[in-house]
Amino acid sequence: MESGEAAPQAPKPPPEVESAALLGHIEEAVRLYVLHTGIDEETAREVVAQLAEQP
Repeated sequence: MESGEAAPQAPKPPPEVESAALLGHIEEAVRLYVLHTGIDEETAREVVAQLAEQP
């Protein structure tokens, strides 16, 4: 994962995770993503960071 892209096995974030990330609530988005999908925190942070960067 050197290119900064999300892991291919990362599940699609639920809508509430996407909303939290877009609103800048990064820690909340990571916590929700881990809670809802069981994904590891490091991968969740990478995916949430990408969501937060979207226009």
